Parts: sequence; C-alpha cells; structure tokens
Amino acid sequence: MKKNTNSKVRIFLNPFFISLMLVIVSILPAVSPVAEAQSRYYSQSKSNYSANQNYSHITSSGSTNGFHNVPSIPSTGVNSGTSQTSGTFTTVFITNPPAIVKYPIVVPPVVTPPVVVTPPVTVGTSLQWGAYVGDGSTAITDFETLVGKKMNMVSDFEAFDAPFPTALSSKVGQQSKTLVVFWEPSTGFDSIINGSQDSSIKQFAAGAKSYGYPVILVPFDEMNLNEEAWGYGQNGNTPAKFIAAWDHVHDLFAGVSNVKFAIDYNNVSIPSTSDNTFAAYYPGANYVDYVGIDGYNFGNPWQSFSQVFSGALSEASQFNKPIYLLALASGPGTQKASWISTGLGSFLKSYPNVKGWLWFNDNKEEDWRVNSDAASLAAFKTILP
Repeated sequence: MKKNTNSKVRIFLNPFFISLMLVIVSILPAVSPVAEAQSRYYSQSKSNYSANQNYSHITSSGSTNGFHNVPSIPSTGVNSGTSQTSGTFTTVFITNPPAIVKYPIVVPPVVTPPVVVTPPVTVGTSLQWGAYVGDGSTAITDFETLVGKKMNMVSDFEAFDAPFPTALSSKVGQQSKTLVVFWEPSTGFDSIINGSQDSSIKQFAAGAKSYGYPVILVPFDEMNLNEEAWGYGQNGNTPAKFIAAWDHVHDLFAGVSNVKFAIDYNNVSIPSTSDNTFAAYYPGANYVDYVGIDGYNFGNPWQSFSQVFSGALSEASQFNKPIYLLALASGPGTQKASWISTGLGSFLKSYPNVKGWLWFNDNKEEDWRVNSDAASLAAFKTILP
C-alpha cells in the first residue's frame, strides 16, 4: 500500500480486495459497462488520482455522483472496508473517464437444420406365388396364359444323381422367377452321411452356382412321411440321420450364394409318434432359410383349407423362419372353388409369416389342376396377387 501525502483521501490498495474484484470482473460479460468501469478504475485510479482532484464517490448505497453512463455498483464487498487510521473508507472513481468503448454484440445467425424427409415404408401385402406345371417345353407359358398372370416361382423335381437343370434359366431365372428344386435321393441317409454321394452333390452345387439365378433348394421333402426312400423309418432313417445328412449337403454348398435351403414337412407326420415331429428334424437356424409345408385336400373326406394347414402352420411357426406352402392343391369337387378362394384368398392373411405358395398343378393321384372345373379356375384367377 502506498500513501499519497497531498490528498485528503487515502486510497488503500488491499491485495486481497483487488484479487477478489478481479475474479468478479472476470466472470462478467466482456461488453458490460460496469466491467469496463471497474477495470479502468483498478488500472488508472492510482496514477490518475494525484493529477485530477475532481472525483465522485459511489456511496455505500450504490448511488453515483458525477460518473455518467455507468450503472450503480452494489455495495456488498465492493465499497466497504477499513483503513488503518480512519475506519470506513470510500472507494474513489475518477471523474470524466475516457469514453467507454461499446463493442457490438455479434449474434450468430440462426441456422435452421435441413428438413430430412423420410420416405414412407411400403409394407408388401402380396404373397409370392407359383406352381409346379410339369416338364413340357411350353408348360410355364401355357399355365401363365391359362391363369392370366406371370408367376414369381416355378417348382421342379430332380434326382440326387441328376445334373442341375440349368436349361430352365431362360424360362425361369431370366424371367425373374425363383426356381424351387425338390431334390430327392434314391437311397437312405447313410450313403449321404458317409460321403458316398459327395461327387453328385458337388456336381449339383456347381451347376446351381453356374445357373446364377435365385434357387430355393428342398432336399428330402416330406421326410416325416414313411413312404419314400428318404422317409421316416425307411432304410434305417431317423430324424437324427436326416439332420446329419442335411448338414453334410448344406456344407458342400458353401459359397453357392444364390441357393437358399428350405426344409419341407408334410402337413401331418405319419406315423404320429413322439420322435416324428417337426422339431425332431430341424437342423438349426444356421442351416435353414425357409420352412416349407406340403398339404393336399384329397376329398375323402373333404377337408377345408384350415383343416389341412392350421396345425402344420402352428408347428412350423416355432422356428421363426419365413414359411412357404411349397406344394398344395385340392382334389375335384363342388367345393373346390370355395377351397381356393377361402384358403388362398383370406385364410393365409392370418399368418403374416407365410411368404408364398406353389400350386401342384398336375392330374396325378387326383385332378389337382386349377382348371379341373371352370369355377375353380375362376376362383384361382381372382385370388392371384
């Protein structure tokens, strides 16, 4: 602290007081007139005081005398204190200080974020559909002409030792249709598991890869029936052997990215035993892309669409995979048109996990064809997606 002997007023420069005020000043806005005045006081009052005896006081009440353009400064902690000789001292501000520079406040422009327009999500409601139409050279186009629409899928049956049907590329793949291949061995699962048929399997896989278009491969269809060479109980077959054979085939198709695997159950298991269930045959999520069901109304007795498929759909839903009715049909009868319109037209809407179906259009055990009578053909045309 330095004493000015020519002044009637003593100014005490208390270091603690100055430090406190500097902290307060530092947190005030840079453009505040009060902050400007305070800063100027601390930097100039000591040197200017002796040169200018005209001063004004900011009293303890905060009022100003002669110091213009500066708001009142609160008294608390600012203009009260004690001197060494006279008790309460009065803070001194210099009269007529240099003009306070008022810096313009720069307000940043308001940036409106761009409006992101999210396109509406279109939820597809149409099912994929197709048919087995036989092997004739014009069978596909003949059927599409008959029903008045183009198919999304075409099914075909091939033996294990046959080459892949690449000849269908111009009629199926190049026409943006998915080829569904039912692939059926002539033996039980043992010869597949032990590698005896690896050469045929690899040849078929190479052909599928060369074909290049989408394929749904259906090995060992309806294995839960006890009728075919690969069926339940035949040639020592069991669900465990089915899984082992399935895994072996699936592994040999590694790298054939255009092929998806569909496990295909008959709508009812024969025999109906505890080990002949849908779950008993399931190889696991990593080995299955789709779950398929085959079901037919033989007409003796007559079965509704619901009676044919409800139980199987419930059982297949446990796997949480897309479901396809890979082969379905009804035998002839006065109710066939209703069977088609009710089943394919409304019943399947209750099963959102069903993604498509294929009609077995052949005159075999029964006349399964959609045109077995005029009413059935009309009903079929009506329900097509």
